[in-house]
Amino acid sequence: MRAFLVTLWAALALCSTAQAQTADALTCDGTDIGQCQAISAYYYYAIPPFPKDPERGDRIIATALAEGQSNCRAGDFAQCFKWVNLVQKQAQTSNAANPAEATLLLLQTTGQACTEGNPDGCYWQAQGLQKMGSARPEKPTYQALMTQAKSLAKAEAETLRPTCKAGDAKACGRLGLLIEDYNLREVTPYERLDFLTQGCVAEYDDACFFLGFAVTGLAQTEPSQPVEAPIKAETIANLQNLCDAGHGRICTLLATRILNPKDAQAFLSIAEKACDAGDAIGCSAYGMTQLGEYRETPKPETLAKATEALTKACDQDFTLSCHALEHLSQQ
Repeated sequence: MRAFLVTLWAALALCSTAQAQTADALTCDGTDIGQCQAISAYYYYAIPPFPKDPERGDRIIATALAEGQSNCRAGDFAQCFKWVNLVQKQAQTSNAANPAEATLLLLQTTGQACTEGNPDGCYWQAQGLQKMGSARPEKPTYQALMTQAKSLAKAEAETLRPTCKAGDAKACGRLGLLIEDYNLREVTPYERLDFLTQGCVAEYDDACFFLGFAVTGLAQTEPSQPVEAPIKAETIANLQNLCDAGHGRICTLLATRILNPKDAQAFLSIAEKACDAGDAIGCSAYGMTQLGEYRETPKPETLAKATEALTKACDQDFTLSCHALEHLSQQ
């Protein structure tokens, strides 16, 4: 059970970011598709302290279906694409879901963004067209859009370099993201790792997300590219130093994505640092894992630690923790 909880939190961290809590604490922020799906899964599978309540899980998914489309118009195309996937999934069991309409909205908003020179618009338009299969139009082609996306990303990266050099950490984060996501040529080998780290320290969520991929994608124990092994070790050591210095988002990234220790105590030691530094996801991860420890060995102090951490996360509007606290109070 302990290993399961740690692994579950690693998976949830790929899609979870702190969000605004809705007026009805029984639901979720429908613009965060991954978070809504995660909370729904807790109810579907009765992951303690959540009761088995598939109807409530369905209501949470309904919130995501209703509110998720706003991501498309807001330009958050990664979330928009997740929403389209959710609509398609729900259409298998509900006539109320309209995947054709959802896909059209994705293509309209990404197409407009692509026309305006946004590389992410071109990229996600290409992904949307690919989802259409044989029904997609002849033009623009997937390859043409991906080529245009990379060209626009390269141009944007060049404009970001002086801003990053001047000390704008979020500009550095975006620069690192473009290099990593669009496979752009680096001026200095592995500079994207430094750029993404700067962005993550500045709590730029997308930079943290791509930093996790960039580091874990480097050479493993028996690397095919030996030069990557020391780079990976050096990067992780730097991140550990940043975590120890009080950068909670970095601690959470280490716990849930990069180191992802299977041993519960090792996980807790990192997640506790994240929570102490004020990171909501870190607090929620720490609190939920402490609940797992409490179920293994019921000690009042363990429950107290779990409750305190979940409360900190809920106070920062991390909705999953608010749900967990509701059910703790009923037990």
